[in-house]
Amino acid sequence: MDVAAINFAVKMNAIKVTFLGTGTSQGIPVIACNCLVCKSQNPKDNRTRSSIMISVGDKNIVVDTGPDFRLQMLRENVQNLRLFCLHMNTKIIFQVSMIFVRLIMFLNHP
Repeated sequence: MDVAAINFAVKMNAIKVTFLGTGTSQGIPVIACNCLVCKSQNPKDNRTRSSIMISVGDKNIVVDTGPDFRLQMLRENVQNLRLFCLHMNTKIIFQVSMIFVRLIMFLNHP
């Protein structure tokens, strides 16, 4: 997507930001934590690790993937994806490599 297309999308209010996760680095609830939030029955207190998805038309850009990436993509039913990582570590490399492995398996499936 080029700059002109992005500028047009901004003018047309066609950009959507989805908060994929708003939890801590461990997610919420935290294992073995007995605080009110972690013990809450409210579904809003069950949060995955921080990440956002920016959608422009049918293009989705995920910013800062984490260990909950697979769950977040399935939950949001994402069909078209581009990644943008703010930091790179072995967990992210593993997640992205798994996407490519599954893509290759899908393309080679009769």
